[in-house]
Amino acid sequence: MNSDKLKILNIGCGDEFYGTDRIDIQKTKASTKEWDIEKGIPYNNNVFDEIRCWRILEHLKNIGFFIDECYRVLKNGGRIDVITDNAGYIIFHIKTDHNDYINIKNYTENYSRNVNDHHRNLFVPSHLKYLFYNFNIISINYLITSKKRWIRNSILKLLPFHLGYEEIRLIGKKPMAVVEPVAHSLIKEFIENSEPFVEEDLKLVTEKSTPLGSGNAEVAKPVIIAGYARSGQGWLGYMLSYILNAKFIEPYCLLRGIVYSANPYIMGLTQGNLEGREKTKYSMIVKTHNLPDNYFSLTDKIIILARDPRDVAISALDRNIIREKSGTDLTVEDQTAVISRQYSKSKMERFKNWLWSKKIICYLATAIKWKKYYEGWEGVDISHKVTYEDISLYPKQTILKILRYLEVDVPESLVEDAIHKFSFEQLSGRKKGDEERSNTSFRKGVIGDHKNKISSMEKKLFKIISGKKIGKWGYSL
Repeated sequence: MNSDKLKILNIGCGDEFYGTDRIDIQKTKASTKEWDIEKGIPYNNNVFDEIRCWRILEHLKNIGFFIDECYRVLKNGGRIDVITDNAGYIIFHIKTDHNDYINIKNYTENYSRNVNDHHRNLFVPSHLKYLFYNFNIISINYLITSKKRWIRNSILKLLPFHLGYEEIRLIGKKPMAVVEPVAHSLIKEFIENSEPFVEEDLKLVTEKSTPLGSGNAEVAKPVIIAGYARSGQGWLGYMLSYILNAKFIEPYCLLRGIVYSANPYIMGLTQGNLEGREKTKYSMIVKTHNLPDNYFSLTDKIIILARDPRDVAISALDRNIIREKSGTDLTVEDQTAVISRQYSKSKMERFKNWLWSKKIICYLATAIKWKKYYEGWEGVDISHKVTYEDISLYPKQTILKILRYLEVDVPESLVEDAIHKFSFEQLSGRKKGDEERSNTSFRKGVIGDHKNKISSMEKKLFKIISGKKIGKWGYSL
């Protein structure tokens, strides 16, 4: 699209002439409208292709209202570009007043600062992510914007945890189509296509939109596979998705904006739309590395999958080394599915990748986090526990036990078919014993890998940190 034809709103423009419509709280050289945006954005719905609001959020009293207004005036697919203060910036913690740091010399003489225009808010990236939840987030990056202070900036960049970065920039897009909640769309359908809406209709709507975890037998519900990373969740999830004809979901990939696999063979068998196969009562197979909420309510069918943390650490180190060298842990095949690539120039990101590729750091983190993860899930007493080793050594027996837990009766031949279709050889094109080749999606690891690759001192590390939990899962120390 020709940028000259785009309709762009620059909010808080100051003296910048960027945009077709430029509003500010006071008259400036560049502004086309003088307006206090605390009252709303003075334009109709779905007007703009882009909104720029640089250094605005920190001034606002009602941030949620402002973001809703931006959403309203943006066209579907329109872009929003936000820059605001980084709460972690070390200078803000040294200065006694956030407003003391504002460099008002950046404003021209024709732009006298409003005495009521104070900085009221500070943010970290997660704040912005949650505030702009209605938008598709393209990127969130840290910025250093005081170019003149290059000596100080060079020193501040060396600080950890983004303490040296003054600002954060978020770029997002308004979704192309707004999906109505289930209940709302059903109500709308009743109103448009039925007789006058009465109490019986309302009851039907309520029944149709029953929450997934409610136990209503008519509502298809998900199966959760919870496990620490590199434990074979994807592998088990693919097989269950095929057997139950349910859609495989990986939230981690959804949040990153990537497909869980670019392999058409895998995608074709795990979308829950297999021809000639009936649906079961399970609509989705959902993989998660997260800990459960204290008020867990999504489903009563949870499979907790564990793998020997020492083998997990070896597999994780293999992935981390690849990520440190290439900048991504995606396979070459998965990278072919890329639609838009963001080139990260963050030194901190490169430093973290380097740090996690160091053996002792990776092993130490795995020992601590693995223990914490399974402690977090052990209180969920409705779950079914299984190990990666059981799936590898006794796949048919293990999957049949899982299906009994799920109260699903299928022919054993279907289970055997799933095991064959998602075998290591079938998925990777390699034979067992060839796992060492760098392909992080299919390097499932060798059972007992740690016996040959972890030193006695490193084994003691795991025993000290997570020994009790390792033994509880049946692994020998």
